[in-house]
Amino acid sequence: MSTVLVQGASRGIGQALVRTLLLRTPYDVIATCRDPETSQSQITSTLDSSLLRRLFVYKLDVTRESTIVNCSEQVKKNHGEKPLRLLINSAGILHVEESLDQINVDLMAENFQTNATGNLLVCKHFVKLLDMDLEAHREEQNEAGDSMDLLPKFAIVANISVKTSSITDGLLGGWYSYRTSKAALNQLTRTLSIEFTHRKQNVISVALYPGIVDTDLSRQYLKKKPSDNVFTPDQSAGYLVNVIKNLKLDDSGYLLTWDGKKTTF
Repeated sequence: MSTVLVQGASRGIGQALVRTLLLRTPYDVIATCRDPETSQSQITSTLDSSLLRRLFVYKLDVTRESTIVNCSEQVKKNHGEKPLRLLINSAGILHVEESLDQINVDLMAENFQTNATGNLLVCKHFVKLLDMDLEAHREEQNEAGDSMDLLPKFAIVANISVKTSSITDGLLGGWYSYRTSKAALNQLTRTLSIEFTHRKQNVISVALYPGIVDTDLSRQYLKKKPSDNVFTPDQSAGYLVNVIKNLKLDDSGYLLTWDGKKTTF
C-alpha cells in the first residue's frame, strides 16, 4: 500500500486532514511539522490505537529548505517501498493589513515565504517521490476492498488555498500580504500543472479551498466578521478528502472549492 503526505500538520486543517486520511483511506499517512512530538500527541489523542501504526511524523519547516531536503531523504529511505500518491501542502500564515499604511515589508516577505515559496520548495523535493504507476494503483484497489476511500489512478499535488486570493472575486480589498501570497500559490499550482503536462507525467496539481474554517489562524478575524457558514477543521477535511478522491485529470491547474466546484483565480 502507498503513502500520502500532509505538510503543515501541526494544527487546524492540516492536522484534521491527517486524522481524516487515517480514518477513511488504507494508506500510510506521513505528517510533517516543525514540532513532531507535540503534533503527534495532538493528532493521536482522538484516534483509535489501531490506526497509529499507519502514522509517521517528521520534522519539516517550510521556511528552511535544509529541513525540507532532510525530510524528503528520510521519507525516501523509510518509505521508499511504499511510494507517495498524494502530497498536500497545508502550511500557511495570515497577517492582515487593512490599509496601505499598515504594510510591513518583513511581514509581507514572511507571508510569501510560508504561503508560496515554502510550499513550492516542498514540491521541488517531494514530487520526485510521487508514484505514477497505474498498475500499482489497480493492485491497491483490489487489496483495499469497498470499505475505504481510494485515490484516483494518478498522483496528486494539492495546495490549500483560499477564495480571497482570487483576482476576479477579490472585491473586498485589504489583507495585502495574505491575498497576494495565496494568489502566488495559485499561479505556482497552475505552473506546476503545465510542467507535469509537458513531462507527460501521470500527476496533477490542484489548489483547494477548504471553506471558512474555525482554526487558530482565522479565529480572531471570525470574531470581527462572524459568518454562518463556518466549518470545524474535521468537517472541512472530510469535504476536502471527498474532493480529492473524485479528482479528474482535467482538474489539474485549477482552484476547487470544498464542494468540488471549480472557481476563478
